[in-house]
Amino acid sequence: MSYLHIMKGKKMRARLITILIISIVIVIGFCGCMSSTKIPPKENCQKFEENAVGQWFNVDKATRGTAKLVISRNGEKWLIQGWGTCHPTDCNWGQVPLFIGGEGINDKSFTHGFAIWNFDFKTEYMTLKIKNDSLFTESINIFKDGSGRSNYFPTEEFKQ
Repeated sequence: MSYLHIMKGKKMRARLITILIISIVIVIGFCGCMSSTKIPPKENCQKFEENAVGQWFNVDKATRGTAKLVISRNGEKWLIQGWGTCHPTDCNWGQVPLFIGGEGINDKSFTHGFAIWNFDFKTEYMTLKIKNDSLFTESINIFKDGSGRSNYFPTEEFKQ
């Protein structure tokens, strides 16, 4: 077996794993199926178009996860920028596309968001919902640096 053939196989496995992870995020985050989390159920979520733009701060001041999110919109293009908790200042994750959607293919309510940050050491997949003036996130963090750290699935709440 050639080196090129092995590398193509690894790339294909990586793509399949990414597709599987995204599918899991969509099912878990968009359906509100995680009963043990503080994420609100899908009903009564507020529309992104009316409520999402601005700065959102984690309500847990002692968080070791996401400290702040900034959501912006330029026409039909949505963007999200994140900051992780670092010391002495928070780490800027950069700005990535924010994809908004509804409960189904014909649902134009746009009550959910989805973003992906791809770092050298991990990939973070995040779903977002707004309810009662709070932004709720569920993330899947997949480490790819061989550090031995466990992948993890935090849920967080943010306020403007």
